Formats: sequence, C-alpha cells, structure tokens
Amino acid sequence: MAGAAEIQEVLPDLHLWQAFSPQAKVDLTSHALACGDQLYLIDPIRLTKSGLIQLEALQQKVSAILLTNGNHERDAAFYRDRYDVPIFAQPEAAAEISIATQPFPNTLKGLEVLSLPGAGAGEVGLYHREKKLLILGDIVINLDSFAFAPLPDKYATDAREMRRSLQSLAVLDVSTICFAHGLPIVGNASQRLAEILT
Repeated sequence: MAGAAEIQEVLPDLHLWQAFSPQAKVDLTSHALACGDQLYLIDPIRLTKSGLIQLEALQQKVSAILLTNGNHERDAAFYRDRYDVPIFAQPEAAAEISIATQPFPNTLKGLEVLSLPGAGAGEVGLYHREKKLLILGDIVINLDSFAFAPLPDKYATDAREMRRSLQSLAVLDVSTICFAHGLPIVGNASQRLAEILT
C-alpha cells in the first residue's frame, strides 16, 4: 500500500491521513491527537516523506501509539521504531497483533479508553470529554461506499454484545466522531450517532 502523502487538520490538535488499502479494499484512516504535551498516533498507516515532515512540524512530539483493535496494527512498528514510543492496545487485541504491545495505562492524558466488546478483538473507543471528541475503530463505519452505520454483524466477534457496546456510546456528549475507516463527522455527532442506535 502506498503511503499517505499529507495530513489534514480536522480540529485544532487533531489531524488525519488516509490511504486506500488494496488488500482490505477500503480506505484506512489514521489520526494524530495532541492532548497537552502528548501527541498520540491512533491506528497509524505509513506517511510518505512529505507527510512525515508535516507530522513532525506539529508542536508536540509523538508520545504513544494507540490501537483501537486487533485488526489495526497497520504501520505501528514503523512509528514505534522512529519515535521510540510504546504501543498500547487492549489485551484481547494483542493476540491478533504481531508486534509487542502494552495494555492501556489507567490514565492517558486527556483521553478515556472505552472498552467496546463485540466488534473487533479488543475494540476500544477513545473519548476526549473536553473536546467532545470520540475516535472509533471498527464498531462504526463512515465510508462513501458504506453509509454511516454500525459494523455489519458478519464482521463482529459477537453482534449482540456489539449492540450493547454501541448503546453505551449514546450517553456521551459528542460533537466530533472520527473513524478508522472514513472521514469524520464534525458537528451534531451525538445526534447522528443517536439516529443509528435507534
């Protein structure tokens, strides 16, 4: 897969980059989120040289790589080696990942790690309460070819449990939702999320 050539600002302190994966036949989306002096790379795919220059021009240094499920190893090893930072994932995800990871710490500056069982192995959402920002892995998809919707049951590890996890997101105050596949929803995100949960 060719690397992404540029990063785009979604919100202040939040950037994304994206590339099409011929193997997965879908767009893969990655994020860089700054929380104070911490810069988290979330489900990162490779950036080209020009993309890396843009990433490294951000104010913060990379402090950790966060994987939202066991299917999202992507190019985490490249960034781990480049920046000498840890890779965090749920223990259930670690069994699907070929490189060493650490469990998410009890506290991540600015972020709450929400366990979302039933979608991908070790699925989590990353919630920034102050920014009203929710970053999801596979539990919800927002692609041109597949409208904003929950992960189809056939891809879930446990469809019933996944629906319970989705309902747990309904209580969150969310303005922006980002996805591991697809472009973000910026503004009115709680309302949009409620529509697919009814």
